[in-house]
Amino acid sequence: MKKLVTIALLIFFAGVAALGQHTLMQQPPCINGEGCDLVLMTWNVEHYYVDSETEEMRSWFSQVLEELNPAILFIQEIANDEKVAHFKDAEEAYPIAVFTNTGSGTDNAIFFHQDITVEDLPDPVRDNTSETSFRHPPQIARFTHDGVSAVVMSVHLTWGDDARIERGKERQHLVNLVRDLRNDGYQEFIVSGDFNTTEAEGDTIQGLADALGLQVLRHEGQDAVGTTYDSDDVNKYDYFLVSPGIGNRAVGSCVVIFNDLEMAEDVANHRPVLICLQFQDSSGDTGGWITEAAAGGSTAGVVLVIVLAWLIGKRRRSAR
Repeated sequence: MKKLVTIALLIFFAGVAALGQHTLMQQPPCINGEGCDLVLMTWNVEHYYVDSETEEMRSWFSQVLEELNPAILFIQEIANDEKVAHFKDAEEAYPIAVFTNTGSGTDNAIFFHQDITVEDLPDPVRDNTSETSFRHPPQIARFTHDGVSAVVMSVHLTWGDDARIERGKERQHLVNLVRDLRNDGYQEFIVSGDFNTTEAEGDTIQGLADALGLQVLRHEGQDAVGTTYDSDDVNKYDYFLVSPGIGNRAVGSCVVIFNDLEMAEDVANHRPVLICLQFQDSSGDTGGWITEAAAGGSTAGVVLVIVLAWLIGKRRRSAR
């Protein structure tokens, strides 16, 4: 009898292990049963670590990050340099951060695992108006990992129906920003965060993605799940917009649904959104994602042409 009980317990715990580590949330559908080369997550954390938060809330937040373990984490509404330093101390898996303190108390940041190579890129300057800048300037960097690279942006556009004109200007600033980066030679983009779209005419997430030359990664099978806890409406504010080649490598995008709704709402008014990326399929096809190797090969080709031209010119001069 004891032997049967022991076997039953072993089977039970093996089954628990097979279910994965997601104890605080429902299994995210976009990574359920799929291998991910890279998990990315965006979360408006609503003034991270304000004085009113408790140790229990902070512990819960840390456990969420540990269970989901995104390699790149896009954060909105983190207050200042002190809060970013506190984040890095508390979340040891994220020793790399790009952040610019604008003094707004609601800035954007991006955090990275240690094995991600990061190049911080210049961010727009905040000037308190939407005429020439953003209320919450995007945080911009370029990452490289396992031979693939992309520019990443953490974005937070102005909220509210009455702010549509201001948000419309910010949308155009974002389009101009991506255009300028493309002109500088950057080719692949992952733009993520809280876009605050109302889905009214001229304020849709698809319209913004089209203007940026990117595609929206939709939350498949979660039409009734909002990315905030406000009101009875299904508010969809938080998305990943990606270059087509990266979109081809996305297993999916999904909203994270927590088991403890009260705790989740206490910590932040937004639900996290994550994506699962596979760099290539079994045949080695990257789906059109321009890889670091391909970009390097292109540069090497230009250098080779220049060297050959120089050698030919030198040989002709010697023959005279």
